[in-house]
Amino acid sequence: MQKKQHEERWLQIAIVARVRELAMNNPAFRYLCAALGGEFSSPGMRVRMKRFGNVAGQPDLMLHLRRGECPGMAIELKTPTAFAKKDHNCSPEQLGFQEWLIQQGWRVLVSCDPDQIIEDIVAYVEGK
Repeated sequence: MQKKQHEERWLQIAIVARVRELAMNNPAFRYLCAALGGEFSSPGMRVRMKRFGNVAGQPDLMLHLRRGECPGMAIELKTPTAFAKKDHNCSPEQLGFQEWLIQQGWRVLVSCDPDQIIEDIVAYVEGK
């Protein structure tokens, strides 16, 4: 596994664990879903995941919870090194998916900071 995937994987695990804790007191947090992303890197697994509906560029986390006119929140996780690069080192597919979500009214966050991500998720759930 590449170092980048390893760092993003642990970031995602930490965020999901914290959101699950929050879900014990507020069921709205239960609707945070994760994409499978880079965890399935073998060519055969990629083909199978596409057949199952995995889409290139899909954000790492999506909170399926409507708040007013906003149908949900999408979160793309990046390492600090990637985040510092142009377009936060998002692939063309990621940028396209993010733009489409924004056009559909979704809130989109790209970040490498777990505290900021949790803060933004909580604010979104609370309608702020």
